[in-house]
Amino acid sequence: LLDAGKNWANEKSINIRFVGPHGCGKTELAVILGERCGFGKVYQMNGRADMTSGDLLGEKIVEVDEKSMQSYIRLQRGVLEQAMTHGLEKDDRGEVVLDDNGNIKVADKPAMLFYDEYASAPAEVNIMLNQITQIPRKPGQSRELVLTNDGGRVVKGHPGFCVILSGNTNGKGLGDESQMVYTAQDNQQDGSFLDRVKPVFQFGYNEKAEKKIMMAKLADDVLVAKMVEFVKKIRKQYEERNVETLLSTRGIVDVCDNIRRYRRKSFEDYAVLAIYRTMFSDLTPNEAGAWAETINLVFDVHVKIGRASCRDRV
Repeated sequence: LLDAGKNWANEKSINIRFVGPHGCGKTELAVILGERCGFGKVYQMNGRADMTSGDLLGEKIVEVDEKSMQSYIRLQRGVLEQAMTHGLEKDDRGEVVLDDNGNIKVADKPAMLFYDEYASAPAEVNIMLNQITQIPRKPGQSRELVLTNDGGRVVKGHPGFCVILSGNTNGKGLGDESQMVYTAQDNQQDGSFLDRVKPVFQFGYNEKAEKKIMMAKLADDVLVAKMVEFVKKIRKQYEERNVETLLSTRGIVDVCDNIRRYRRKSFEDYAVLAIYRTMFSDLTPNEAGAWAETINLVFDVHVKIGRASCRDRV
């Protein structure tokens, strides 16, 4: 990715896919990579179940010419075209300028497209990405996108344009329970789409990194040791299907930030209160008891489960 972003004239562009549980740092890493690998901009889009082709290719809108006051229809450029053509020479209307041979003119750094939660989008929408994820055979060549919703207009991209996909689903999803270890998606993805976005990097939770984060935020060896023990016990219960909610790295960061806030205000049992405020609203009634028991075991604080006021629960 570093070679493709900074040395695009001599290195082929690349597609990369991140796969792993939620809150483990996939999104954070993609943004950092975009900045450190020399890209001019990171375009981000998020997959969702109600996505349509317009979300990717752009949608037609009606505008009024100020001089003639006549209405006309034009295509509002979608995120794919914006990301592909970033760093290319353009005219006053934002159209890519071509030389006499029909080739693009590079003016600046390429962009990276980061497509997060791709597995949440319908397969029939994602398969349209097959065009732009087709990597050219040689360095310095452009990927192409044919806009059927704009008269078949061909968009040529920056030679250094790269794509990162990120999702919680391992494989196509839905076809095999082992592929749904991270999320129960609504759509099975097409193999031809996934085959174009490789290599694949498998993510997990980095306990050593999490401990460093906790030490940096809390600066308390005893409290951090209890937090590490608590995280391990909750994750073990998740693996054993005793709880349904997984404590992610992102969740740990949020808990630690709230611990610091409550500690500054001298709340009693501030660590337990922070865990409760951060996590318990997302728990089902069945698993809330297991979380409460684990808190009691690790922190020796009894958490009441019920409709009592927040102040009375801890």
